Amino acid sequence: MNKFLEPILTNISGKREVHRISRFLRRQQTYWALLQPVPQDRMRIFVRWGVEEPQTMTVDLIDLPRYREAFGQESGYPDPSRYWFYHGNRTCYWRYNSFNYSEPGRKHIDAVFVDIREKNAENLVIDLRFNGGGNSMAADYILNYITSTPYCIYSGSDVKISRQLPHKEQLGILSFFMRGRVIKYRNKGKLKKPADMGYRFPGRVYALIGPATFSSASDFAAVLEDFDIATLVGEETGGLRECFGDAPRFPMPNSGIQFGVSHKRWYAPVPTPGDDKRGTVPDIAINDELLAEYMGADDPVLAFTLGMIAEHDRR
Repeated sequence: MNKFLEPILTNISGKREVHRISRFLRRQQTYWALLQPVPQDRMRIFVRWGVEEPQTMTVDLIDLPRYREAFGQESGYPDPSRYWFYHGNRTCYWRYNSFNYSEPGRKHIDAVFVDIREKNAENLVIDLRFNGGGNSMAADYILNYITSTPYCIYSGSDVKISRQLPHKEQLGILSFFMRGRVIKYRNKGKLKKPADMGYRFPGRVYALIGPATFSSASDFAAVLEDFDIATLVGEETGGLRECFGDAPRFPMPNSGIQFGVSHKRWYAPVPTPGDDKRGTVPDIAINDELLAEYMGADDPVLAFTLGMIAEHDRR
């Protein structure tokens, strides 16, 4: 299968290969349309169902019109952020799909924690598996609700100066002479104390992470891990602990299609060797053995997590 995906994955932005594959699966019709079609009519794939041994299958390939007819124009992304209660309201499951710091985004976050307080929930599961990022200020906003521990989202950053970027307003004439240089900013141990929002959650926090957890979402996961704010469950994040961000957009001269170029490198809250190659690794890494009991569920990872919480509450 790699020989089919390799020319596609090289054209997909992403940090880890598993994240690029995830992005391809969500936007298949776009990538197939942009790239040369696979010359063969059939391909062999390896499939493993649950804990069974892998099986080799030969499948027929379909063309783009047939794909669109079968699957429509859906993006593959789940619906907007929502939340549910389990275990007689003791556990709130919050599928948070985008770090949205707009007024509606903040109101949604407020509503979650007001409802948690009114129902006296003891556990909070924040699902970041489908979250591709957004505004990191939303991460600060959420952290105000779930911790009183001082923290930092980034331990520092490198900023490259360019005449196209907003630093020219901040640096004035110096931006012309400093163009192309990199300015290094470091926190030097300075941590941020969370604000008291009035509905701070005092219970146990869990976060579900995976290959599609990217950008601000993976940065948020790193904060949860580095400052022991939550128990992380799932798979390594698609975004690296040392990442790039703040990508101003520019139009292509002929098509007008916009593209982004990052001018900042961000460093993990607590830097560790390998941050430029690895994402945040969960405290509880799921595998076939752990999920075997829950393979019949619509969401085996969530079912496993809810089962683990229920077992903890019975002790």
